[in-house]
Amino acid sequence: MKAIIALEFERPEDPWLGVEGDALTAKNIEFTHHLQHEMPKILDAVAMVFGSHTADEVSSVEGKEKLKEELIEAINEHLPHEKVETIYFEVFITQ
Repeated sequence: MKAIIALEFERPEDPWLGVEGDALTAKNIEFTHHLQHEMPKILDAVAMVFGSHTADEVSSVEGKEKLKEELIEAINEHLPHEKVETIYFEVFITQ
C-alpha cells in the first residue's frame, strides 16, 4: 500500500478563519512546529494501522472509510492537545 494522507484538525476557536496570504503561511508553520515532536508517534500509529490490513480489506469504499476511522482513533491516542477530525487520502494505491 502507498498512501499520502492529509489530516484536518479540530479547531474550536477557528484561529485560521479569515486569515490569508503570509499570515496563513505563518500560522501553518507555527502549527507544524507545534506538532513536530509528536510526528514520530503519529507516523508510528499510521504504520501500525496500515500494517494491520490487507490490500483487499481496504480496496472498497467501506474499507477505506473504516481505515480512516481507525487512523483517526490511533493518531488521537498520541496527541495530548490537538485532535484529528478528518483524514483525506490524497493518494491511495494498493497492489
